[in-house]
Amino acid sequence: MQVLDFIFKNHCKKYLNMIYNNKDIYKERDKNETDEKLNKKDKNSNGSIVYSTKIFDSNNDKKPTLILKELELNNKKTTEKAKRLLALILKYELNGKEQNVVMATSEQFVDRTEKSRVIIKLFEDQFRENFEKKDGFESADKLYQYLTKERIPFKLTLEGTNLISYKDSEEKTFQKTVADNGEGKLEMFFTEEDIEKMKKEQSEELLNYLKEKNQERKWIARREKILKQLDKTGKSSKESFIKGEKITQFITESSKNPEIKRDLVGDFLIEKLEKSDNNSDLAKLTNEYIQLNEKGFAINVKVVLEAQRDRCYNAIQKEQSGENIDQEKIGKYLQLLDRINEYLNLFELVKVRRNWNAIFMYKAKKLNLEDVKQLCKAYDENDKEILQYLDFKEATLQDEKLNKPGKENSYRDSESIQNLYKFLSKSNVRDYTSPDVLYSAKNIVSDRGEYISEKVYDHIVKELIEYNASDIYEYNGYAEKSDGVKTYQVDREVVANGPKRIISDVVKNVSKEITKERSKEEPKNQTSKNVQENPTVSKVPGVPEDPEDPADSER
Repeated sequence: MQVLDFIFKNHCKKYLNMIYNNKDIYKERDKNETDEKLNKKDKNSNGSIVYSTKIFDSNNDKKPTLILKELELNNKKTTEKAKRLLALILKYELNGKEQNVVMATSEQFVDRTEKSRVIIKLFEDQFRENFEKKDGFESADKLYQYLTKERIPFKLTLEGTNLISYKDSEEKTFQKTVADNGEGKLEMFFTEEDIEKMKKEQSEELLNYLKEKNQERKWIARREKILKQLDKTGKSSKESFIKGEKITQFITESSKNPEIKRDLVGDFLIEKLEKSDNNSDLAKLTNEYIQLNEKGFAINVKVVLEAQRDRCYNAIQKEQSGENIDQEKIGKYLQLLDRINEYLNLFELVKVRRNWNAIFMYKAKKLNLEDVKQLCKAYDENDKEILQYLDFKEATLQDEKLNKPGKENSYRDSESIQNLYKFLSKSNVRDYTSPDVLYSAKNIVSDRGEYISEKVYDHIVKELIEYNASDIYEYNGYAEKSDGVKTYQVDREVVANGPKRIISDVVKNVSKEITKERSKEEPKNQTSKNVQENPTVSKVPGVPEDPEDPADSER
């Protein structure tokens, strides 16, 4: 039977490939066979790994260890000489059970002792970063650079990649593909074909990170060549390239930074409110956005007040259930309850935008939002934004220029409302939804607010690109030829004839601010000590490298 299998696999291979490429049934059979092998191994205690980053907690008495061990590759072909490999093994204990994981394997290399210390240290650093849930894989990137520089033939196993990529303290089970059998041999559980199939289902987070870092280093090296070339062609071209690069980087970074986005959106909307008629579409959109944000704050205040009201009820109930009832104390709680209910009514009016009724109640009841601020502090001392809102809101409630009968408050009516609008335009969209509530006003308020914010931000980006079109176009001419370098499409007609749309002062000022600093230098995030010390671009194992594309042949 073995002979028949050998003949079948070797002499009918090309026909099998033709069938597999065209018949889904065979693909499914192939997958089932691999799954069957996986299930079989899972039944074996050696077939799986239970792992958690908590093993690297400093409070863990039994510290995990990494050791380098020479093992003989278990080769069933007795005619061939057994191959000896180095295996990097992670040993740890979890839930009273010892785990031994082959993280990586390597053929023999020179200066093994010294180089192994460096490799183990970088592995340990990455494990600690994972325990602390740091973004990225900085130490793993350094590890791959070191392996490449020193020409060390280390390869991570499938489980090694899984463990070094995992950043959660929650226990997770991983498949074991290779193991030290305890008899000086390295046991392989799967064929190379099986391993390749399993890799396709593996998390690509680590490999993607390493690829991006590799592309970044390649771009830095090429960028140096580009700048030298531009020094020869003319100052204006170099300045245009750097400006285009800075604008591109700003757009990329701001899109990932909620605070920068909020500030841009807020400044843009306030500008339109100041420059346009109150009945314009942009003014209406701005008013809606600000009113939604205030509605979120009003609901947040009500949530706090309701929680404090419940505490009062509980305190009264507790006092009344005792043997010696303190009527004076109960009376104070009842007074506080009355006050809390008045504030609840006030912010219900604010929530539904009945400003005239709100100011009337505020004055008639002689309310003071300092009381509300104290209750908010007691509820959540870290929420500073809600205290700021209460200050700005109270200023409008006390403002005699506002809240006239039959007249809706507008931005131009008073300084106090201008300050409130400017604050609300840049505030966080408030999320007051309880985790156990599937649908609430959040879906109406915060979701709509976030939608408006994203749309306005997208418009700002378009203005930034148009306003800086010629500089971005100059930068794109070089950057587009490098994989992984972010660029933004520019309309060539805009490059030739200027912006098609009216550019806001916000965009003009931001552009000026971005490009004025370090105009004769490289952007800060494009240089590093490591790059300066070692300008050689290293290839990450397992990550495809692009062919050389020298800068002097680009334009």
